[in-house]
Amino acid sequence: MASRYWNPAAAANWNDINSWAQVDGGATGFSVPSSADDVYFTATNVYNCTVDVDASTLSLDMTGYTGTFSGSNKLDIYGNLKLASGATYTYTGDITFKATSSKTLTLNSNTLS
Repeated sequence: MASRYWNPAAAANWNDINSWAQVDGGATGFSVPSSADDVYFTATNVYNCTVDVDASTLSLDMTGYTGTFSGSNKLDIYGNLKLASGATYTYTGDITFKATSSKTLTLNSNTLS
């Protein structure tokens, strides 16, 4: 299990390794997240993200993120989901929760439809 932090130099696609760092605000060039990785979108980098491929993550934490999260490809989440109240969500793809035990959804005044 690894941590992946969204840290591109401009708006970017989920599938771009130049968007992912191992630490918040760190150097990019690390693998695109998988179902074994915890993913973080933080206040450190608020550039927009487009989910341009079918994607998966262990958990997705967007605490502090104020960018736009968009795309239409599917997203599988195997753990917790925490949305940020200051972000914009135009994502229209399917989100499938694949956890095999109880997990937490924190929506912070957002809705999933």
